[in-house]
Amino acid sequence: MSLEQVIHQRWRGDANLSSALPPTRLATGVHQPESATETGIAIPYATLTQSGEFARTRMSGGLVLVTAEITFRVWCESLTELKHLDELIARCFERRDFSLGRHRILDMRNVAHLETLQDDALWRLETTYHMRVEVKEKP
Repeated sequence: MSLEQVIHQRWRGDANLSSALPPTRLATGVHQPESATETGIAIPYATLTQSGEFARTRMSGGLVLVTAEITFRVWCESLTELKHLDELIARCFERRDFSLGRHRILDMRNVAHLETLQDDALWRLETTYHMRVEVKEKP
């Protein structure tokens, strides 16, 4: 399971976040649209990308400590809705630790945050989290 899939599962498991923006509208695939209108999908809509992996440290017991960043991009029709989703994302991920499969997220910290009104009249949130992840290597 990839890091993006772990985050997607965490999103799916949060009842408040899932009801406000269903996990089916959280894209984690290769094609990441720059505009929600490009997708033809209903708004609100979100994408998740791993911005980078900065360090891998081998530890004892077949564990690897990975330091990485992920970015959520969310499109909404109103600033009020965008701020509500931002709050729900923060509640679900900010300073949280959780496990799924071979991954154990030790902590996530918001390091960048931007809200903008785009030319297509949609509000866009871009919020980036720095994270430390413990990964069990495959035998």
